[in-house]
Amino acid sequence: MSFGPQFDTSSPDNAPRGVMFMCYNASISEQFEVIQRWVSGGNSTGVFSEHSDPFLGVPQVGETRTFRFRKGNDVVCVSLDLDPKIERPLVKLDWGMYLFTPSIPALTALAAIATAAAGAPPGKPLCETIEKGERIIGDLQQDELHAGICAAGKWKAFLEDGHARTYGDSEAVWAAVRERHGGVLRTPYGVLVGSKALYMQVLDNVDGDYSVKGYVERLQASIGQMYLGLDDDPNNPACEYQQQSTATNAAIFGIPEKDAFDGAHAAATMFLDQLTGGANKFALATGRPSWEITLDVKEISDFVLARLCEQWFSLEKATSKPFVPGGNPWNWDPLGANSKPFYPGHFTAPSRYVFQPTPGSGATELGQVRGKAIQKAMKQFVTDFRSARTIPPGVIVSKIFAAFPDDTDGNDLLARTILGTLIGFLPTVEGNFRAVMNEWLEEKTLWDLHNVFLASSMTGHARARDVLLEPLMRTMQFRPAPELGWRVATRDHKLGDVWVKAGDKIALGIVSATQEDLAKGAQPDVYPIFGGDRSKQSHPTHACPGYKIGMGVLLGMLAALMERPAVRPTPAPLTVALNGPAKPPPPPTGAAPAGTP
Repeated sequence: MSFGPQFDTSSPDNAPRGVMFMCYNASISEQFEVIQRWVSGGNSTGVFSEHSDPFLGVPQVGETRTFRFRKGNDVVCVSLDLDPKIERPLVKLDWGMYLFTPSIPALTALAAIATAAAGAPPGKPLCETIEKGERIIGDLQQDELHAGICAAGKWKAFLEDGHARTYGDSEAVWAAVRERHGGVLRTPYGVLVGSKALYMQVLDNVDGDYSVKGYVERLQASIGQMYLGLDDDPNNPACEYQQQSTATNAAIFGIPEKDAFDGAHAAATMFLDQLTGGANKFALATGRPSWEITLDVKEISDFVLARLCEQWFSLEKATSKPFVPGGNPWNWDPLGANSKPFYPGHFTAPSRYVFQPTPGSGATELGQVRGKAIQKAMKQFVTDFRSARTIPPGVIVSKIFAAFPDDTDGNDLLARTILGTLIGFLPTVEGNFRAVMNEWLEEKTLWDLHNVFLASSMTGHARARDVLLEPLMRTMQFRPAPELGWRVATRDHKLGDVWVKAGDKIALGIVSATQEDLAKGAQPDVYPIFGGDRSKQSHPTHACPGYKIGMGVLLGMLAALMERPAVRPTPAPLTVALNGPAKPPPPPTGAAPAGTP
């Protein structure tokens, strides 16, 4: 970045009158615009605010600028205008220009693409997505032939990076794997499995060709080993996997979708009521006819998932309070005075580290540090209840405690088992909620669904299922979370048309399996995201028992937002604005109306 101040030489003090910025970016949307959005809608409290940074933000003409933050359970709004009649923004945006300045190699590549398109045989049907994916695969395979090029890293970029997903590169690669390579392709990243049939073949693992024991090393380096890193033994019902997993899976599987919906809906409604109540109170105090508040959708999921951690796992009831409810504060220090981990915020990094095929160095370090932090806190949580000879009341955790009555290992396995359920549940729900909301906001689907939802004569869970379930599932198929999984081959064998060797990493394209169904127009099926359908008698060993509660929680959060009569888009990503007329709060129950003698 280069910049230079411009000075008004006619001014007696030669005061600077402006600054011109020039920025070079690999991605305008993910670099320059991210910073612009941050200063126009973010603050260091961790709570999203629609209002500009008082020093760097660019306010709209006539905008009354305020700063919102939380104090306990209250929302406090502070005016940034000393005199509402005088608009004196510190920054005024005069103009801007986006210019494309490609490098010489980029121009060469553009010319090659144009030449190839012009030389295509006339009348030949061409699937642009598949052709694009095949070109990318060809380029990556050429890179593999050149020494010194990190081929695995380049494959990782096209399969995992947000930029590749945003511009369809990842989708194109998987489409080419399915349509041009028989659904499976050997790469330096791993053996890619892209077709739904082969994906399910690996998960079903009828012949015992695949194992999850590749997770063991990562589990040991983070939250500790438990049943998620074990394989089932069909010939031994008393195997270690069955002993550790049976009660936990049954406890999770036993919660109906409607119960999960009701819990999530109540928590989301409470959170939105708190925010809108605070905004309404501020509007009344300042004499404004209406209130408006903007929130990041992650605020909803953080609050709701924290409440469910308390309802189902009793994380707040341990006497030593080893956990703190909340998201992912930027200034958390594992070695600082306040090193307690947050729920749900600190469960995502260990989950990504364990379950993604090839986590980078940053994801590895973060997963290990936060994994160790939540492991230490969970051991303390278990110790608190064991010392008091009590069982926490949460509907899931109580059954896990009952399944591990023996504390000969210092309750270590019990703590690790509880952690395993949480790193599977929390990141999956939060990731899918954000992915769905992002898609609905970008495609403007949210407003169409909002209108249909408000017009429905149904209520509660029935209305959510009737209006939202199918669009939710189809969006999850397009943008699933997680997008990838992995296994390790146990022996040499053939998968599709590819020979697999013992020890090979099998990279499972969850996103490819779900997008294949979407492309075919098949009935919505999101079970691949959950590793299969556990309700079937014959199901993959690690099919998630939390399918019903996951879908219930997603529907509950979405329904609570849809029930708000006024939901508007904002310029910032993954944010919405709520507004309404300023109204005095209703009198307490049983109180006489104002003015009554």
